[in-house]
Amino acid sequence: MVSDMNRMGILAKKIGMTQLFREDGTIIPVTLLKAGPCSVIRKKEEAVDGYNALQIGFLDVLESRLNKPELGHFKKHKVTPKKVIREIRLDNVDNYEVGQDIEVDIFQPNDYVDITGQTIGKGFQGVVKRHNFSGLKASHGHRWTRHMGSAGAGTNPGNIKRGKKMPGRMGGKDVTVQSLRVAHIKKSEGLIYIEGSVPGKINNVVMIRQAVKKLNTSKKKV
Repeated sequence: MVSDMNRMGILAKKIGMTQLFREDGTIIPVTLLKAGPCSVIRKKEEAVDGYNALQIGFLDVLESRLNKPELGHFKKHKVTPKKVIREIRLDNVDNYEVGQDIEVDIFQPNDYVDITGQTIGKGFQGVVKRHNFSGLKASHGHRWTRHMGSAGAGTNPGNIKRGKKMPGRMGGKDVTVQSLRVAHIKKSEGLIYIEGSVPGKINNVVMIRQAVKKLNTSKKKV
């Protein structure tokens, strides 16, 4: 298992899904991501900030789209304004400099990664769709086919317990899918092919980091 404080990562934009072929002709479903380049905006060091971390930015943005505090942050560190900013905690940040670009080649084919993204929002949903309830009977003129049924707890204790599965907002949450394999990389185009599905819809920004539960044997580049 890899230390959670020693996993370099990169931001990427979800392009969509496609397929690749193994040498034996087997089809692999893959998600295509445009990863980086991500600029190092700021280095946080334990002596000053209490912990070591890199603040990285992704996707250029016009200065007119930023407010004065945001624009001042980029000008202070003399980097190009970025649309998305994330922080990555590391054990050691000495090998990185402000303004340095992090490219997709920090990963190699057959590496395992954890990907964090926001799931597709589905709005307010009932229990049948949200929790896969079977619903009530659908015969003899029954009007409540997709109803959850009784929710009360009777006279004693007479209330609904916290955490009970009920209708509510579905999706739109940050989710991490672990131990996905890197199927292929196109360094010249900044593309990374991930075997399987990745959270979120097309054009969503996700964070790709080294898998915490699997050790990658390929040598990483700084």
